[in-house]
Amino acid sequence: MTNTVRFNVLGPVRAWREGAELDLGSPQQRAVLAVLLFHGGALVTLDELVAAIWDDEPPRTAVGTTRTYVHRLRRVLERDPGKPTLLRSAGGGYAINSRTVDLHDFQQRLDAAAVAEHAGRAAQAAEELDQALAMWNGPALAGVPGRYAEAQRARLAEVRLTTMERRQEIAIALGHHRDAVPELTALVGEHPFRERARQLLMLALAGSGRRADALAVFRDAHRLLADEFGVEPGPELQRIHREILDGEAPGPTPGAGQRSTAVRRRADLAGRAA
Repeated sequence: MTNTVRFNVLGPVRAWREGAELDLGSPQQRAVLAVLLFHGGALVTLDELVAAIWDDEPPRTAVGTTRTYVHRLRRVLERDPGKPTLLRSAGGGYAINSRTVDLHDFQQRLDAAAVAEHAGRAAQAAEELDQALAMWNGPALAGVPGRYAEAQRARLAEVRLTTMERRQEIAIALGHHRDAVPELTALVGEHPFRERARQLLMLALAGSGRRADALAVFRDAHRLLADEFGVEPGPELQRIHREILDGEAPGPTPGAGQRSTAVRRRADLAGRAA
C-alpha cells in the first residue's frame, strides 16, 4: 500500500493522509519537517536541522532532541516506521521523498500562468493565478520558529504580493478596472510604501472613471514618501500621475509581462536556504 501524505506550508505546517489530518507535534518538530520539505527531497544534514531550529544558540541536547523529532515524525508520517518510505536517513542527514506539497502546486500554477500569458491567453493566466492564490491560508510556515522559517516566510510573502499584483495587472489589461479596485485598495492599505500596488490602483481607478481618486492615491504616496524617507515617488508612478493630469488614459508599465518569469524564479522550491 502506498504512503501518500499531503503537506501544506502556505499557512500553518500541516499534513493529511486519506483526508485525515496528522498530528505533527510541537512547533520545533514542525520546523524540522518544514526544512525537509523546503529542500524538495534533497538531503538535509543534522547540523542544518539544528541550526534551523535553534539558530546560533542550540542547547547541549540539540542533536539528540532533533533526532527525537525525526523519530516522532516518522511514527506519524510512515505507515510502517520500521520500513520508512517517506522520511529517509542517509549520510548523517534526512530527506523527505514527497512532491505532494502545496508550494509545489503553487509553483506549477505560476508556471502555467506564465505560459498562458506568453501565448496571449490572459483570461487563462488570470484563472491560474486565482487558483495559485487560493492555496494560501495565512503567512507561510505560520507558527514555526527560527530564522530559517522567518527567512522563508519573508521570501514567500514577497512572492505572494508580486503574484497578487500580477493578477490585478492582468485584470486591468482585460478591462476589468472596477473589479481590480477593491483588492488593490486593500493591498495599498496593508503595504502603503509598495509603489507597484499604487501604480495599479491608479490605473484601475482611472480606468473606472474615478480620476480624482486616482490623483488622490498619488498625493498620498507623495506625502508618505516625503515624510518617511524624504524622497519623491518613483518615475513610473510619476508618469501615470502626469498622464492622468493631462487627461490621457494611462498605460501599463512597459515590459510588465516579464515579471511572471521573475515570480516563477522566486517561488522555486529547489535551493531555498536563505
